[in-house]
Amino acid sequence: SNTVDWLVSYCGDANGDNRVDLRDLSAVLLAFAAVGRLPEDLTGDLLVGLDDVSTVLVNFTRTGQ
Repeated sequence: SNTVDWLVSYCGDANGDNRVDLRDLSAVLLAFAAVGRLPEDLTGDLLVGLDDVSTVLVNFTRTGQ
């Protein structure tokens, strides 16, 4: 069975370190326009695009609980 961690996708933590920072923004920007199931695809639409960048920016500096 597959498990999806929606908390990571929601908060913009693309690298899984429990915080949203420059590393996440860099990862999303480096993967921009890539397609497929990628950690940088924060919206789950199989495309790393502006929505994913926006997710990081909206949640920038937030940390997990």
